[in-house]
Amino acid sequence: MTTTPRVTLTPTGRAYLHIWRTGRSYAHQNEALYRREWTNVMFNLSPQPPAESDILHHDVRKPFPFADETFDAAYLLHIVEHLTPPEAESLIRELYRVLKPRGILRVSTPDLEDICRSYLRQLDECRASRSNLNVTRYRWAVLELLDQLVRERGGGLMAQSATRGEYDAEFARNRFGDVFDEFAPTTPSTTRTEETLLERLTTATVSSLIHSVRWRVIDAIDRGYATRLQRSMTEPRNTGELNKWMYDELSLEMLLGAGGFGEHRRQDHRSSMIPDWDRYNFDQSTRGPHAVEPSLYFESRRPV
Repeated sequence: MTTTPRVTLTPTGRAYLHIWRTGRSYAHQNEALYRREWTNVMFNLSPQPPAESDILHHDVRKPFPFADETFDAAYLLHIVEHLTPPEAESLIRELYRVLKPRGILRVSTPDLEDICRSYLRQLDECRASRSNLNVTRYRWAVLELLDQLVRERGGGLMAQSATRGEYDAEFARNRFGDVFDEFAPTTPSTTRTEETLLERLTTATVSSLIHSVRWRVIDAIDRGYATRLQRSMTEPRNTGELNKWMYDELSLEMLLGAGGFGEHRRQDHRSSMIPDWDRYNFDQSTRGPHAVEPSLYFESRRPV
């Protein structure tokens, strides 16, 4: 028998739904507030960890265990790119169901248009002058466009480049915000093994910790079997790490419109139609005026 999770209310009595996948910088800056005042769903293909009473670990490709018209607003943070287009359409329809009339849906996702323009800009600069700096920035522009679509191991080629120090910090932090600090060396003399970098990139959750402990126990019995099992647990297709699609402003508006939403509005990392957003402002870095992770931010409203 499935139990309906408890719906948390904000101090003003509203019900807000928060759905995300991972992000160590994001969690460190915001989790105290969203755990306390929002109903939380983490996109996870693993079973629900017993200790996570205030976060529901759930495969968002399946229906939510919430009643119709429960929430005043929902924030879908970096989820749609990890789904196929049909899966994303199904999720948007499900969010329409659980939102109240006039409820607001906020979506953040990598901005395909901005990423493509960055790639073309770096391509032109590298053609004009093939300096080491321009080549490095060009390679990272290609990685930003392609790596998470095709990687075969956690972190992909981006992780390997960071491990070798093959990046320009100014360019990378401008493109990735605080997220870049999750896998960049803190000082030039810092060395990290690829495994340590991988752990920082994939952001260990309670469920992944359970997997790690389980793997170590099995390894003591059968190292060959444990190695195969560990590969399966960290393979991007199994963990949901891969980007399965990408969106620009137009395609994202079309996705939300197909799900029944209207009153579309592009936002930035500081603005929102969600009441009391200034209290939460989850996308604003606490380290400066920039975004935690620069993205395409878009909102729509469920009609009456």
